[in-house]
Amino acid sequence: MISLGKGEETVYVLEKHWLYFILIPLVATILSGGILFPVFFYRFARYKFDEIVVTNQKFHIRVGLINKEVMSTPLKNINNVTFQQGLFGRIFGYGTVNVHSGALGVSSYSYIVNPELAKASIEQAIANQTTKVTLA
Repeated sequence: MISLGKGEETVYVLEKHWLYFILIPLVATILSGGILFPVFFYRFARYKFDEIVVTNQKFHIRVGLINKEVMSTPLKNINNVTFQQGLFGRIFGYGTVNVHSGALGVSSYSYIVNPELAKASIEQAIANQTTKVTLA
């Protein structure tokens, strides 16, 4: 679980679509005659344990089972958010969300449920980070 800093509140959690752990492992298992069945368990574990969280201050990522990778970047460092959806993604409601930032470069997250909502939520969290300017 991602630990949040003082004053941080979760705004949105990007979740992977169930096809992430079903589609590719199922096809691989069928094509390999059952040899690649452990791929299913690996993908299911990644589905359950990977976390991508947007808070009111930062964008947090925690991925990996054996080699864990944890990254955070302030929302103010995010330059752009895009998403892509192919035909099956539009039918089943998943896509790829791309986050462009100065700190992380371009990070792509595939099989994200409702990528349009994910993009809008990230952009809304960025917009809600306002700096108060006082005029003297």
